Parts: sequence; structure tokens; C-alpha cells
Amino acid sequence: MEAATVADENLKVSHDDAATVAEKTEFKRKANRLANVPLSLIVKSESALRGVQRQTEAYQLLLQSVRQRGVLNSVTLREEKDPVTGVVHYVLIDGLQRFTAAGDAGLLEIPANIVSMDDAELLEAQLITNLQKIQTKPAEVSKHLLRILSRNPFMTQQQLAERVCQSLGWVMDRLALDNLHEEIKPLVNGGQIHLTNAYSLARLPVEEQAQYVDDAMTEAPKTFVPKIKDRIKELKEAKRTGKDAEKIGFKAVPFIQKMSTLKEELEKAETAEILVTKHGITNPIEAFKLAIKWVLHLDPTSVEEQEKEYNAREAKKKADRERITAERRANKEREAQEAKADIMKSFA
Repeated sequence: MEAATVADENLKVSHDDAATVAEKTEFKRKANRLANVPLSLIVKSESALRGVQRQTEAYQLLLQSVRQRGVLNSVTLREEKDPVTGVVHYVLIDGLQRFTAAGDAGLLEIPANIVSMDDAELLEAQLITNLQKIQTKPAEVSKHLLRILSRNPFMTQQQLAERVCQSLGWVMDRLALDNLHEEIKPLVNGGQIHLTNAYSLARLPVEEQAQYVDDAMTEAPKTFVPKIKDRIKELKEAKRTGKDAEKIGFKAVPFIQKMSTLKEELEKAETAEILVTKHGITNPIEAFKLAIKWVLHLDPTSVEEQEKEYNAREAKKKADRERITAERRANKEREAQEAKADIMKSFA
């Protein structure tokens, strides 16, 4: 099958799936009609969930198909009229990739299915059609769900789940993502943070989330989720008792000295002499306590060494995070330049 045909078939499947789901939600379409609409009269919706990645192979295949054969599957538009001037324009509901490709290919108009929807129905339609496409970003879905609820103040989360053909748990998880710090959401959208970890991270207060970002990016959910649950318990208990929760940061971790080290110390008692002298301990009970702490790596010297290792790890995490941020910024700049170059080529 030729590349152009593949692109067209993919579009058809995506469009048909979206139409099927839209039918299940029983959107009210009062004046459904087909027409060829000038691109100059079409505007992108402010609530669109996805952008266009012009540099991707999928988009380039689509663009090649549109140049050779035009747009074979209609986009979906809503007709609007300016109340003052009476000028008619159209808001794009579904088909951003095809609309963009049509413009890049130099077409002047595009086949469209023109529907009548109110604002709430438009938001639902956009969400449903985009959920069929794997590029939809989780944090953007969260914003869209909240927009739908804001337009329907009496709608419950269960009713919202039914409207978008998803489970109540799915809706609750996506809504929770809106609690994430704004700088963390791009990491979720970009796939750097596992969705399960993101749901747990969103349950923490915003001011604490940054402390767990690195762990969320590197740890498996089976490790990360219990850690967050424990922290949430600590916060709830602190609130219940009126005390401040223990601050996140370095904590000395007890672990027993190696058996060979213990045997050597029993024979020579070199470490005991050093520790007792260093800390000026003369009381036998205090000396015994210090010995127990040393066995568990909780004596002052061992704790100091643990803290140095902790600080080194945190410094590395920070450097890695800054590197990833710089790489992401550079990639975005490169993609923008490539997209600009592609547009210029299409008009050459």
C-alpha cells in the first residue's frame, strides 16, 4: 500500500471511531450539513487538546497525501456569527491535522461537516474525538474535563464519565492531575512520569511535589506509590495532632555493620576508642548507647557520611533535571525551526 493511501486510511479510521463515540453520547446537532469551507473562514478552537507536530513522519505522510489527493475525510466545524458585524466564521472541532495539512499544501478550502452545538457539547465532542488518538496529553485531558464541569455546574463526575464513555475511576484520576504543579505537568504529558506515579504525586500538596519529582521519573509505581501513601499518612496525622509534619529531606537510615567489621571491632576496639575520645564520653551508659548507634550506622560519624552521600545524590538529580529541561527546550526550538522550514518548502 502506498504511503499516501496509508495516511488516508488512518484518517478514515480515526474519523469513523470518533463519529461512533459521538453518536453514543447523543450530541444535539440541529443543522448537520456538508460543505466545502474556505480555510480563511476557519479558526482553531481555544480549547483544542492537541497541537500539530509537523516534523513527525505521520504528519509528513498526511501532508504528502493531501498534496496529491486533497483532503478525503471531512473536518468537523461549528458555524458562528459575529453578533455585531454578522460575519460568519467556523470553529474547528475535529480535524486539526487535516486542516493544518490543507493549509501547508496550499489548498484554499476543505470539505467539512458543519454541526450545531452549544459550548458544553463542543467541549465534550472535542474530548471524545481526541481520546481516540494516542497523542492526547493526560494533563490536557484534565483541563478539558474541568472545562466541561465548569460549563455544567450540576453535572456529577459519574455523569461526566458516562458522557465521555469512560469509567468513573478514569475521570477521577484525570481530574486529579490538575492538582499537579504547572512545571510537572509537561513531564506527565511527555511521558517522563508514569501515569500511575502522576496520580499519586497529584495527591500531595503542591509545595511538596517537587521533592518527589525525581523519584516519580525513575521509580516503578510499585515502589513510588507506597512511598507517597506513607507521606500522605504522615501529613494527615500531623494535621490531626496539630503538629508540623516532618520535613522532607535527609534521613539517616539504620543498617547493621558487616559481620566481619563487628568481629574485628570486638578484637581490637579501635573504633570504640576513637568514638569515645572524639565525643568526650565518660559515662558507661552513654558509651553503650553510642556503641549501639555505631552498630546501626547511626552514630554522628556514620550519619555525617550518609548525609554527604545523600547530598551528592541530590546534586546529581538536580543536574540531571536541569539537563533534561535544557534538552527539552532545545528540542522544542529545533522542532519549531523544522516546522518553519517545512512550511517554507511547501510554498517553494
